[in-house]
Amino acid sequence: MKDRLGRQSWLDAGLARLGSHGHEGLRVMAIAETLGVTKGSFYWHFRDHPEYLAALLDEWERSHTQQVIDQVESAGGAPAAKLRQLLAVTLAADPSSTQAIRAWGRVDATVASAVWRVDEKRLAYTAGLLEALGWAPDQAATLASWSYAALIGHFALRGPALNDAQIDLVLSTITGAPRAGRPQ
Repeated sequence: MKDRLGRQSWLDAGLARLGSHGHEGLRVMAIAETLGVTKGSFYWHFRDHPEYLAALLDEWERSHTQQVIDQVESAGGAPAAKLRQLLAVTLAADPSSTQAIRAWGRVDATVASAVWRVDEKRLAYTAGLLEALGWAPDQAATLASWSYAALIGHFALRGPALNDAQIDLVLSTITGAPRAGRPQ
């Protein structure tokens, strides 16, 4: 029965709609139409719209942060390999829902709190990898913060995809690893 879609289908559709229409587009009927179901399917999984929005924020944090960290960790390898994997996975992701959540967070304190929590988790993970490469904790935090800001800027400017050589350049700059053409 199509009217009995799973909760995850509603969350996935909500994140996609958020990315394409912003938080104003998170109306139950509009999402139901996208899914090809009735509004009744929504109420099978969520008590009301505020509960859905809270679940949507939780899903964004899980799928766009914890799941990425878990993927990088399961791939294993040295900290430099994990940083490369983290950057590659992040650059390959569609940033639209995250950009929409950041915009939403500018007008909603609950969403702003979720964005802050996600940013802190991402920064802590990245700083931990940089510390494992030998950076002092304060230096690792600074590098993580500036790298993260650059990544957000890259997505905000809708920068082009990076090739492997460009990813290597970015990582060598962040990690302090030697690179060709660098004065000795």
